[in-house]
This record gives sequence, C-alpha cells and structure tokens, in this order.
Amino acid sequence: MYMEQLKTIVNSSWFKSLVIAFIGIALIAEKHLLYSGIAFGIAIREFLWSLKPEVSCGKCQGCEICKK
Repeated sequence: MYMEQLKTIVNSSWFKSLVIAFIGIALIAEKHLLYSGIAFGIAIREFLWSLKPEVSCGKCQGCEICKK
C-alpha cells in the first residue's frame, strides 16, 4: 500500500521538478551556472507539464487528443 503511494509521488511531474530544482541549486553552489540554468529549465518544463490537464474522452483508441 505505501509502496504504491510512494511510486505515485516519485513519478509525478511536480516531484521531478522539485528534485531537478534542488539539483540546480546545488549546481549554483558549485559555481556551474550554465548547468544550473539547464536544470532550472528542465524543472520549469516538468512543472508546467504537471499543470497540464489530462484529457480522456473514453470513446477512442489511439487518438491524438487523448494520447491513448
């Protein structure tokens, strides 16, 4: 039961963005500004993906809108 909840949290986009943002902060601390900028860009992308609504019409198989 707890393992399934942990999998759900770790695989969520907001958790990935949080981890990548912490990696970006660590890279800033190590004076790697270019790599930290790349990490923050990926973190922002993951965060924006977490805000994207999931669309499912339930009527189709393999359509472009539902991505089934």
